[in-house]
Amino acid sequence: MKKRLLLSSLLVATLSSQLWSGVEFSKKTQALKVRVDSPISSADKEKLYRHGVATIRPAGGLYYYLYGDARHLKDAAELLPQVREVEVIDSKDRLDTELYQSTTKHISSLSSDEKFEISVLFLDEISKEECEAYLHSQGIDAEITSANPTLRSMKMRIDREGVEKLKSWGAIEYIQKSVILGVKNSKTRSYEGVNSVSDISNGLHAKGLRVAVVDGGLVRATHQEFMDNGKSRVHDVGGYSYADHATHVAGTIGAAGIDTKAHGMADGAEIYSFSFYDGAFADKVVDIYQNYNILFSNHSYGYNEKSQLGEYDLEAVKYDRAVWQNPFLNIFQAAGNDGANPDYPQYGQIKGVANAKNIITVGALNFNVSGHAKFSSTGPVKDGRIKPDLCVRGDGIYSSGANSDQDYLWMNGTSMATPAATGMGLLVDEAYKRVSGGYDIRHDILKAALINSAVDKGRVGPDYETGFGMINVKGAIKEVESITTPKPLLYSGHLTNAKTKVYQFDIKKPTDFKATLAWVDPAGSPQSATSLINDLDMVLIDEKGKRFYPYTLNPMSPTDLARQDRENHVDNVEQIVAKSLPKGSYRLVVKGSVVTTSQQDFALATNFSIDSKSNIATILPSKLKNFAKVIQSSLR
Repeated sequence: MKKRLLLSSLLVATLSSQLWSGVEFSKKTQALKVRVDSPISSADKEKLYRHGVATIRPAGGLYYYLYGDARHLKDAAELLPQVREVEVIDSKDRLDTELYQSTTKHISSLSSDEKFEISVLFLDEISKEECEAYLHSQGIDAEITSANPTLRSMKMRIDREGVEKLKSWGAIEYIQKSVILGVKNSKTRSYEGVNSVSDISNGLHAKGLRVAVVDGGLVRATHQEFMDNGKSRVHDVGGYSYADHATHVAGTIGAAGIDTKAHGMADGAEIYSFSFYDGAFADKVVDIYQNYNILFSNHSYGYNEKSQLGEYDLEAVKYDRAVWQNPFLNIFQAAGNDGANPDYPQYGQIKGVANAKNIITVGALNFNVSGHAKFSSTGPVKDGRIKPDLCVRGDGIYSSGANSDQDYLWMNGTSMATPAATGMGLLVDEAYKRVSGGYDIRHDILKAALINSAVDKGRVGPDYETGFGMINVKGAIKEVESITTPKPLLYSGHLTNAKTKVYQFDIKKPTDFKATLAWVDPAGSPQSATSLINDLDMVLIDEKGKRFYPYTLNPMSPTDLARQDRENHVDNVEQIVAKSLPKGSYRLVVKGSVVTTSQQDFALATNFSIDSKSNIATILPSKLKNFAKVIQSSLR
């Protein structure tokens, strides 16, 4: 497997030549994984680039990938005084479990020339033409079915022998067997008399705002719930049939309320309907942004197979990479409906893609929203992160159907909870546009506002069934609308490594205090034990020095109550709740404990004003003016 080289404390400045005695460096490109004591600085990165390293990628925690000409990697790594460990990546470590165990029933049952589909994640941007040239040079029989250089990924059809050859290419970070997609829900037309899940718009309707529905078929655009003066607010893209599931999802987002029980969340939204058969997850998100200028997307589908449970897999990495590069993307992903499946573990049921950091993963509440719906999949992610992020009722949802323009039906599932969350997110975005002069809301700002205003459900504090609680859209809108007032509740800032931002404030009378910190984190690696790259930490300190820490959960004992006695080094969302704080002076401290990039932006939401000014209205986010190009230019 991996050749691991450990550095003793006496070898701080340079790597001993003895440590490299078992390592072969060829003329080919190669990848090393190094562990460091502190983040690699910009100056050190420039040294590495000058010594032939092509790519430097954070891999989670204080690990980095170094990729380039194998002959130069040893000399380059010796330039880093903070290096403590070096791993030469073995080709087997580039494969997910199913592909590594090539004797599994999924692959070994195939004949030697039978092909299957894989997804490939690269350490650097590789064009389709470059990849095809490499495949040809190595005699690999494979067909590239799609390529996304921006996300450093490709999909291809390949046989077993081809995988064996492909895994030796040093440019590859990870290879995963492609998953089968599907939608899962139960439905019935027998419920009656249930109040609408809407009636929460607060005077907002998301008029003209665009949202993408990616689903297993298309929305019935002519349904009466989507018609506005003879023109449909639904735009079907592709040549697929209408589907009940997609039409129901779209109705929950934006039905006009012709049937009042089916009134959607954002009844003025323009809905663009796509089939996941033409592209799914991050690949589709990037496509719809680039071609349709759409920043919000709903994904009420997932993996059909019992696969990637609790994993931070290749598709999750791509989600995180897409949002890191385009931080105004807002992706809502269903947590899944395997909660009552006896073939699954009780916890850690959420599959791969829904375990991404920079999305909003939505779980389902039961019919009377008193708690977790039994069918809703549970966290945690294997590194201990909290999933789902938020929850909405997903049991007994009445919405539009696809059989006719007047068709309606009942469905249950996280597929039904997710579009409610998406629609409410659009309303918050509309409120943000009103107070910011028409600008789009950044993902971390939206997430901080939604989580800080959420209503706790289930166990006290966050948990692995309901996340941070049920969305309270009026509360989130209130936080957004505060940013231009003298008592804002929503703030933004940025930190470099080891630096702090301190908010000092006074409490005049005993009060409950709540603060949520969120940031868009760089994509991690499927190979790493932790997916967190940049670690920000938050603590509240009173005038006597008492510290109030954010919530943490114990993935080894998932039913335990959340604790508040330590820093959180796992999640890219942190929340502090302090009940009945006495009057006095306080400091809320946000620290960049580990920041591997030039800086890390963050959003902070509170229920009590801690500063007289919020800079959010002056940071001038996208307005869809090619912000991705501006952001990407500053990443290296």
